[in-house]
Amino acid sequence: MSDDQLSSPTPRLDPIPSLTGLRGLAALLVVVSHAVDGVTPSFQGHAPVWWDEVSQLAGLGMPMFFVLSGFVIHYNYSSSITSGGIRGLRDFFVARFARLYPLYFVFVLYCLLDSGVFQQVAQGEAGASTILFHPLGYYLTLTQSWFYNLNHG
Repeated sequence: MSDDQLSSPTPRLDPIPSLTGLRGLAALLVVVSHAVDGVTPSFQGHAPVWWDEVSQLAGLGMPMFFVLSGFVIHYNYSSSITSGGIRGLRDFFVARFARLYPLYFVFVLYCLLDSGVFQQVAQGEAGASTILFHPLGYYLTLTQSWFYNLNHG
């Protein structure tokens, strides 16, 4: 295969609207479940059965969303990976990283700002820099779920 063929973009595949609709439904189930869990009205006695069922919708929505998203990723990238060899694989990882990491980084920064840890470090509070820097390496390298570490004691 010539270098020209490797550098040419792969043809766009036709979208599958039904999968987009199912992914939207799955995301909606998760949102509804979290909304119900976040707003707990006072029931006399036990919560009604429907309330418990609605609050468990995320258990259906999350796996459904991840399976469908995995299929969509495979559908969109499999031909470029298999026909592009190492370069196609590299292009896939660069595209995924560029799509996911910036938002992830912004969210980690927001969580650190919201927790007040930067203010604690600036004020020189004892142990604040350990709270900030110990887990930060794991979060920046996306390996926080690979290791079990207790933070904040």
